[in-house]
Amino acid sequence: MGKVKKPTKKEIQSLKAELPQIISKFRIKPTVESKKIEESIHILRSKIKAPKIPTEVRASQKFMRNNIKRFHGIKASIAWFPWNFKKSKCRDRFGYMSSSSTRNNTKLSFNAVNIALLNQLGNLMGNSGRESAIGDSNIPAGYTYFGQFVDHDITFDVSSSLDSTTNATTINNMRTPRLDLDSIYGNGPALHPFFYEFPNSGLPTAIKFKLGTNLNSGLGGPGGTAGASGMQLQTDFDVPRVQGTNTAIIGDPRNDENLFVSQFHHAMLKFHNKVVDLLIMASFSGDIFAESKKIVTHHYQWAIVDDFLRRICGDTAVDNALTNINTGVGKTFRMPVEFSVGAYRFGHSLIRNDYWFNH
Repeated sequence: MGKVKKPTKKEIQSLKAELPQIISKFRIKPTVESKKIEESIHILRSKIKAPKIPTEVRASQKFMRNNIKRFHGIKASIAWFPWNFKKSKCRDRFGYMSSSSTRNNTKLSFNAVNIALLNQLGNLMGNSGRESAIGDSNIPAGYTYFGQFVDHDITFDVSSSLDSTTNATTINNMRTPRLDLDSIYGNGPALHPFFYEFPNSGLPTAIKFKLGTNLNSGLGGPGGTAGASGMQLQTDFDVPRVQGTNTAIIGDPRNDENLFVSQFHHAMLKFHNKVVDLLIMASFSGDIFAESKKIVTHHYQWAIVDDFLRRICGDTAVDNALTNINTGVGKTFRMPVEFSVGAYRFGHSLIRNDYWFNH
């Protein structure tokens, strides 16, 4: 760090008076004598100049408090993420589908008139009063929230702001666009061991996800042929949580934003665990965790292409894409903002007024 200037008598006295207040305020329990702490603080203050926190990040930091669990759209410091997520040549970034000339010629002016019109449109979408006449979409209700789960698996923007013009090519995508379930598996058992249950004996690679215990809110789960009367009291129908704060211990905090997505995340955890059981019963001799992850991910990708996308886009569009699009292995990819924050928002229009959930 180089040579450190010796603190003045005034700086030492100021720090001695300040330190007890800081320790008390933030409930810090020092394990070394105060003189060593003071010396370390002086070195930090002398040599490390912290960059100014951007306004939009500073304004949104209140949402990181324990008593507020709202992460969708939250802005966070890019410095909190691993180096390769933000600096490496193979990092994922956002981009554009259209050319710069097309964007410039079709851009909606940011003025009071257009803002008022957009607010009016938003109010109509929120309470249009037309549902009884038009009726619900013929796409089953759950696909709205499966779509949200998929979105959280392929995009995560923590640095842009709606209040300022931003070039999409400068925005880091903190998720991979490969539909690889990194929102479930994180960086795997070695780097995110707190997601997992490791076997105490037997097969060392038979690693499962931890599950949470739900509150007793009545009967639920599948009723089978008996219908509602067949539902039972469920005890393991939640994601794992930190005791005291109820913070979800999952790969993407946005998946705890609402009950639907949280329960689907939970279902995927159980799916992995069942695949592990299946491989054990099949006397699989390889790496059970790696094989389970591959099977779960391939089923998930199959469901997106052959079920979700066919319902949303239609068979013709899906078949055409499968026939004509070949990105190639290892090619760079930029998540188009026209898709991720434009076309993909269609899911909001599929939200129903009421849902029957426990059954």
